[in-house]
Amino acid sequence: MKTKETENLEETFIISHTFETDKKTLFNMWIDPETYTSWMGPTGAEMSFLNSDIKENGTALWQMTTPDQLTKYGK
Repeated sequence: MKTKETENLEETFIISHTFETDKKTLFNMWIDPETYTSWMGPTGAEMSFLNSDIKENGTALWQMTTPDQLTKYGK
């Protein structure tokens, strides 16, 4: 039997990447949508930020449409 909790876990994924750069460049990658989308999205995907709260413990909400026309959201 699936519960709400297990259903949500099945929809969760984690992205991990190690960058060899300085802190300023890495921070700017997260706050500049053009730079972020060039790193994040697969080739041919269109990505945009819906909102962002750039501060410690802040959040960002983005939308990505892949070449096969699937639209995904992340934060």
